[in-house]
Amino acid sequence: MIMSDLQKLRHSLLLSLLACASVLTVSAQPADIPAAMEQVSKDVQGLAPIVENIAAVVMAIMGVIAGVNVFNKWSNGDQQARQSALAWFSAVIFAGFLMLFVRAIFNV
Repeated sequence: MIMSDLQKLRHSLLLSLLACASVLTVSAQPADIPAAMEQVSKDVQGLAPIVENIAAVVMAIMGVIAGVNVFNKWSNGDQQARQSALAWFSAVIFAGFLMLFVRAIFNV
């Protein structure tokens, strides 16, 4: 079912009104923004170890999948087993650097 031009106009007008309402709501907040930012910063820093643990688990799963994938290619005599190993190894290294980056951002 294709929306008519009138329905598209109605949807875009509604989205515009919602955007304006959200801007007005944000601008009507009290001027205690530094304290709110400090609280958000503390909350985010509390989440950093959880994100780090999840990233480590994802890296371990990627390593297991990479090992199985490369072993299957190698045992089947695939000529691209070396390229596959390099690609998986690079992906795991990238995930490790991403974890270090998250740690640096959150000042953990």
